[in-house]
Amino acid sequence: LSVSPLLLESLLSLGRSIVHAPEFDAYTGLADTFFKEQESSIGDVLRPFLERAFRGPVEDAALQRYVAFHHAEETRTGSYGLAMKSVVAAILASPKFLYVFEGKSDQEGKLLLDDYELAQRLSFFLWSSLPDEELLTLANENKLSDPDILKTQISRLLADDRAKTLVEDFAFQWLNLAKLDEISPNGGLF
Repeated sequence: LSVSPLLLESLLSLGRSIVHAPEFDAYTGLADTFFKEQESSIGDVLRPFLERAFRGPVEDAALQRYVAFHHAEETRTGSYGLAMKSVVAAILASPKFLYVFEGKSDQEGKLLLDDYELAQRLSFFLWSSLPDEELLTLANENKLSDPDILKTQISRLLADDRAKTLVEDFAFQWLNLAKLDEISPNGGLF
C-alpha cells in the first residue's frame, strides 16, 4: 500500500487538529493518564496503545520509531503531554490505523486470516468498531480461530448493543438507501 506524501501530510494535519482541539482532552478521558508523564518507559506506555490502534501486534522496530519521535518532540516542545499528542496525531495518520490490511492468499487463492484479522473482521462487521479487549486477547493467544471459541464470540458480539449497527447500517448501505430521496420514480411507469 502506498500513500502519497500529499495525502499523508493532509492526514497528519488532520490528526494534529484532532489532538489539539479544545474538546480533545475531555472527549478522550485520557488527559490525566495517557498524556501525563508516567513512571513507565514510553515504550511500555505506547505498545498497548499502538496494538489497539493497529488492531494487532506491533514490531519492536515500529515501536522504537514512535518512541524516538516522542523523545524528539518532548525535546522540541519541553512537554511530555504535547509530545504524546504529536505521537497520537502520527498514529492517526498511519496507514496501519486507517486501513485494514489483508493477509496473503494461499495457492488456491483463498485468503488466510490470522486471529487478529479475524477479530477485526468480526468487530467491523458486527459492531462497525474496533475489536474489544476480549477479542484482542483471544487473538493474541491464537484461540479465536478455534470453532467453539469463535462461535461463542460471535454470539457475545451479537448480544451486545453495538450489534445494532449491523441491523441499522448494513441494509442501508447495501441497498444504497441514502440516495432514495434523490430518486424520482417515473409516474407513467409506476
